[in-house]
Amino acid sequence: MLVSCGIVPSAFGRGIVIPLVKNTDENIADSSNYRGITLSPMISKIFECLMIDMVKDKLISSDLQFGFKSNSSCSHAILALQARVKHIWIICDNGATLCALDVSKAFDRVNFYGLFKILVDCLFPKCFIDLLLDWFSKCISCVRWNGILSSPFAMYAGVRQGGLLSPALFAMYIDKLIQLFKSSGLGCRYNNTLYWLHMLC
Repeated sequence: MLVSCGIVPSAFGRGIVIPLVKNTDENIADSSNYRGITLSPMISKIFECLMIDMVKDKLISSDLQFGFKSNSSCSHAILALQARVKHIWIICDNGATLCALDVSKAFDRVNFYGLFKILVDCLFPKCFIDLLLDWFSKCISCVRWNGILSSPFAMYAGVRQGGLLSPALFAMYIDKLIQLFKSSGLGCRYNNTLYWLHMLC
């Protein structure tokens, strides 16, 4: 019924953000040393499961992405990086040069409308995009700190840390970057094989 009529109750968008310390050895008074995990209502998680099932055949990202996939992890990405660097070091006498992109807090900075455009370009069902747009427009959260709740505030960007749908949406969002790299033709070549990027985690 919710999917067919395209209505998402406002309660679905409500969540409590719990700040968790990322590194206890660093300054715990520094706000950048915290990661916000959103606790969503159970009905919201059920709703996300239904949405995932609705488009699971389209939630596909590049094989160059290692994060947020079954049987894959950052450990696999690091191993692939080490093997690639050793290989390039051998064929290039002057060594290898690496460039890294820091995507810390990436979930929090996903542009809603940029994400929607990608989903449209990937031919996601209109009803799915309409549901997502309606749901995100009703995202109201508050922060819980030492048992006290902050005033509610609206969310205008980001996918939820801890959301069931968030990893798949983020993978679709960042996949555009991989496509741009691939089309650029830049990177190290060996036997006409391009070794420009082999992991994202």
